[in-house]
Amino acid sequence: MEGENSADLINSGANSESIKTRIQLDPVTYNRGMIGGFRQVIAAEGAGAIWTGFGPTAAGYFMQGALKFGGYEFFKQQAITQLGLETASNNRTAIYLASSAAAEFVADIALCPLEATRIRLVSQPTFATGLISGFSKIARTEGLGAFYSGFGPILFKQ
Repeated sequence: MEGENSADLINSGANSESIKTRIQLDPVTYNRGMIGGFRQVIAAEGAGAIWTGFGPTAAGYFMQGALKFGGYEFFKQQAITQLGLETASNNRTAIYLASSAAAEFVADIALCPLEATRIRLVSQPTFATGLISGFSKIARTEGLGAFYSGFGPILFKQ
């Protein structure tokens, strides 16, 4: 029995974002930590509920990672080109920091709509069936601005 529970937890651990969001939205109900949260969701809604919001999570963090790492290299190269190799070399720490910050900012702009969709799917399970339907419904009913209502917190989180 313990081995089965461990395997189930490892397999479902890929979407701990779903549990984390539930704990943040309803700490009174989900007050037993991550493992307890997994158990509560599975007991109440079935194992499939663990995967609620996985599409936006996977797509969002894939996109954010690509933009963050690619953007860092892009902004770093732009700084070197603008400043010249010698000046850039003498100020490399500042260039690394500024390039990283600029890349993170751009990546978070791309991530925010997907995070908004994920949070909506987890907090309102009947809102939509997945990434595309949830994204479309938010855009159609609330407008594009709704995707960026959490932009400030995402910037501070990242």
